[in-house]
Parts: sequence; C-alpha cells; structure tokens
Amino acid sequence: MDIKEIQLAFVREAAGLGDYNLMTKLELANGYCQAEEDHDEMKRSQYWAALMLRYWYKIYEWIQNSKSCKLQPEDFVEWLHNSLYDAFYYRSWWWEYKAVVQHGKLIEYELDENGNKIPNPVYWKTDPNAADKSINYFCAARRGKEYQALNKQKRKTNVLTYSLDANMEAVGDSALEEAGAVEEIDHTNVVQYIVQKFLSQGRSIEALILDGIANHDAFKENKTSHIETDTEEVINEDTGEVETIETQEKIYDYDYTFDPRRLVKHLNTINQDFMKDYFSEEYGVSLDDCMEILNKLHKLNNTKLYNYIKKTLINIRQDSDILSCLQK
Repeated sequence: MDIKEIQLAFVREAAGLGDYNLMTKLELANGYCQAEEDHDEMKRSQYWAALMLRYWYKIYEWIQNSKSCKLQPEDFVEWLHNSLYDAFYYRSWWWEYKAVVQHGKLIEYELDENGNKIPNPVYWKTDPNAADKSINYFCAARRGKEYQALNKQKRKTNVLTYSLDANMEAVGDSALEEAGAVEEIDHTNVVQYIVQKFLSQGRSIEALILDGIANHDAFKENKTSHIETDTEEVINEDTGEVETIETQEKIYDYDYTFDPRRLVKHLNTINQDFMKDYFSEEYGVSLDDCMEILNKLHKLNNTKLYNYIKKTLINIRQDSDILSCLQK
C-alpha cells in the first residue's frame, strides 16, 4: 500500500466523525482521549485517523528534510503514527493536575510538600494549544530518535570501513563508498565472517577489536540542534476565517564518531564471563581458546592496544577479501 492509499484509508475512517476538517486539533485530541476512556473503539479509531490526516503535512516535511535517511514515504507514515502514540502515552494536557501517566492511564497525581495536588500548567482549558504543542514536540523527538536508530545501524554497517588518522581520531565513513558497500548488508554475518577469519589466522586481538567496534559502545554521540520554521493554515475559532500561522520546532541531529578510548575501555573490561558467555557463544570459540585469548589480551597495556586498533583498521581497509564481502 503506497502513501496515497494509506491516506485514503484514513480519510474513509475519519469520515465517521462527520466534517472532521472543521474540528480543531484540540477537539480531535480530546475526542480521542474521551473515546479511549469510554472504551469506544470505533470513535477512537476515527479520531486517530483524523489526527493522522491533520498532521499529515509532517510526513512531507520529513521527506523533504530527512533525505539522508533514504527511506520510503511509507516509513514516514510510521514516524507520524509513533509520534502520536508517544503523545497519547503521556497526554500531558488531559488532566487538570500534574499526573503520573503510563500508556495513557492515570497512575497518580503528583503532590506538593503539603500533600496537595499540583495544578497542571499545560492543562487544555488553561492552554488550548497544549495538545498541539505536545504532538509537535513528540514529532520532533521522533525524528531525533529515528535518526539515532538509523545512525546506530549505519555505524554497525559501516564499521569495517572506518579508519583513524595519526592522532587516533576518526576520519569519517567515506570509505563505504570506496568499498561499494550496500546499505542492506547484513552486518552481523559480515562481522562474524571477519572475526572468524582473524581467529583462524591467529589474529585474536584483532578479532576482539572488530567485535568491540561492531557490537559494543565504541562510538561517541554528537548531538546538534537547529530550528526549523514552517507555516500552517488554521481556522480561527472565533471568526471562522482561515489564518496562516508560523510554527517553529527544534530538530535534533545525531552523528557518531569512532572513539578509540571507548574501545580501549571496553577491551579492558573483558573478563572470563565475557569470553565464556558471549565471545565463545557468538563465534563458536572453545573455552580453552577463549582463555588463551584473554591471557594474551591482559598482557597488553593501553599503548599497545591503541597501536593494535590502528593497525587493525588499516589492515581491514587494505584487505581485498574483506572489502569484497562488504560488496555482496
């Protein structure tokens, strides 16, 4: 089902509300909350469809400003769905008092030091735009989460093509293009193949290094933000006229830099349990061989580990067999 067919399906579902286009975002959001409290699944589904349509413009925003993700339009529909789910998980505008909420259910009200309920500063009767602000917040947060997840997968996929300069700082992932690697590569199989290749050649420390880069916390997260401005047409509830308003949202961008210090920290924490419970099971290494590798690792100081890391990454990039498996 393509994005147009999905949109039409929501239109058909939302039509059960009547002229939902004349309903405000707050009416739709509160209607969904009330339908859920009333256990009216039909109305709940109709309000959800109407809300998806009301925020449908977000999908086209994401398509335009998230091109680096290289996703299909249908994927951004899922982003919107998840954004609304997150907003209604907390529904911060729905209660008159500050509340502890899980899955849209009130757990308890927060109390001040005197045991009194605390007024909710974003209660919908106090702030008619509270629901819209919440949904926009979670839309922005969703984009950040998706970027983080995609970058995490990307760093695993591209891990074999990272290299270091003389100061042990990362130079980026341009090597992926040089290697001709495809995004759909199964990184787990590639890592297992190369780790086992290193092990068969007696390069056990290099095997641990590669596993550490691909599967453990060897990357530093860099978070930046920027403000994106957009315009939206809304209906003035008092005059009934269409007005154009300007909205701004804070967008978070994430990228990851290989950090050899994190990798060395990981290597220094490797112990018998790690080798027995993880490395042996993951790569089919006997327990005796695991202990031999561990003993070899413990004889290396940090300086030698840094040199091993640099040497390993250089060797990976110069190994035609490794590069060819990336191209499969």
